[in-house]
Amino acid sequence: MAKIKSKILEDLFSELRFAPAAQQQNQLRAAGELALIIEPQKQYPFEFICFKLTGYRLKEDLSGKFISGADLTHDLQIIINKLSRKVAPRTADLGEEVFTVEQLAAQMNVSTKTIRRWRQKGLTGWIFVFDNEKKMLGFPASSIDEFAKKNPEITKTASKFSQLNDTEKQNIFDTARQIARTENLSRYQVILQTAAATHRSKETIRTLLIDFEQSSPKKKVFAKPAGAVSPHDAKTIHKLYAEDTPVADIMQRFHRSRSSIYRIVNQRRAKNLSRLKIEYIDSPQFAEPNAAKTIVTATEPLLAELAKLSNPLLNRIQETELFRRYNFLKYIACAHREQIVYTRPSGKLLNRAEANLNAAEHVKKLIIESNLGLVISIARKHLHGALNMPDLVSEGNMSLMRAVEKFDYSRGYRFSTYATLAIAKDYARKIPAETFRLDSPSSVDMESLSHDIRGDHLADITAIETAAQSLDEVIENNLTKRQQYIIRNHFGLEGNRIIKKAKTLEEIGRTLNLSRERVRQIELIALQQLRHNLSPEQFDLLTKK
Repeated sequence: MAKIKSKILEDLFSELRFAPAAQQQNQLRAAGELALIIEPQKQYPFEFICFKLTGYRLKEDLSGKFISGADLTHDLQIIINKLSRKVAPRTADLGEEVFTVEQLAAQMNVSTKTIRRWRQKGLTGWIFVFDNEKKMLGFPASSIDEFAKKNPEITKTASKFSQLNDTEKQNIFDTARQIARTENLSRYQVILQTAAATHRSKETIRTLLIDFEQSSPKKKVFAKPAGAVSPHDAKTIHKLYAEDTPVADIMQRFHRSRSSIYRIVNQRRAKNLSRLKIEYIDSPQFAEPNAAKTIVTATEPLLAELAKLSNPLLNRIQETELFRRYNFLKYIACAHREQIVYTRPSGKLLNRAEANLNAAEHVKKLIIESNLGLVISIARKHLHGALNMPDLVSEGNMSLMRAVEKFDYSRGYRFSTYATLAIAKDYARKIPAETFRLDSPSSVDMESLSHDIRGDHLADITAIETAAQSLDEVIENNLTKRQQYIIRNHFGLEGNRIIKKAKTLEEIGRTLNLSRERVRQIELIALQQLRHNLSPEQFDLLTKK
């Protein structure tokens, strides 16, 4: 459904919708009169528009607000259409002749489709109640005359076209069939050649052939049926295009024009892009005019340097720059995606959005590769009983990827601290408790999973793991026994023991012989205590469920 382009005009129309019916009738007539005098190339002050539509002047100073004539014409059509559907004036009350779409088409010697195209160019019409008590779209004579004055070439040219008789139609069908059979051409090329041979527009030929094939399915003009491409064919076309199949081969296989192939491919790309869940950590820097230069261009040397290393290790500054770049690229991709019109998507916008997402994935890959050693170290700590190292590492890598998505680099913490707590927390939630047995030795060959981790990085990992253990120490040193029980059981942190899932407040209350509300109150007091003793990253991970 078409939307009003001007925000201030949309706000005004929102107020007009609640006016009494009689007032809306007056506003409808005023909107119709205003539409007659608008010239697309001019700018109109909002104060003038508001006065014309409502009859009153604004108290607020909006002298700097202007609306282009083209946008105003578009928006007035929408306002007139919506108002007329609500109040639907009678043609007899208008005081002038009103034509239906069919009557106007016959009067101007054009098709009804031409009338609809004229509406997009400024021909004003709205819903009327005609003498037969039916509500239909109608065009006042004054509106038609004004449109003809503003567009003499359009109305003059359109009136020259004559309606096709049956003999002329049959000639078109025969010509198209002959061209389609004698030459290996696409549907579009056949339409073009038929239009040239019969001296008719390609749109007329296309419409006639579609109507003919639908009404006479046994008398085929083309080998492939007309109409929209099926979802299966669209998927196949997109797959072939993605596999670098020549467009000419796809055209021949599906009997489509080059522009049709690109349109189908772009619609499929746009559909896939719209389904993507793109999340990023926003920053005021992203909205700055030179953000692309300071964030993207400035980090190109860093990417080139890291690309030369097999196991890159990031310092604090490099890590911050990469995370800023990663989130900014996704921010830009979202901005491009919002501009896409999905009925006719722009290939340039799709290319930009996809290029930024691919660049973001490259940065994410670098960050993950620089922290793989961290996953190995944490997984080794959880290696017990029936657990095996490959499964732990696989689960840890998934947690690491999710941590990259959620990490807020602007808070000043190292990513390794956040990732350590996230991976450990996921292990506690996802690994079944019965597999955790201290008396069962591991049968996994640790040497087969060894990684080249530098000495200074090992020191960092040791410090990080110590920080992770401090969570339990803070709980023990700052909370009462009852508070400890509630926090550890509600958030799945029962000491060093891995539990399968956290308990609800009701379950904890039954154990302690307390009401659910009382348990909640004790938990809030305990959380306030922990907030003062834990880092923001630790507190976020504790309370994330």
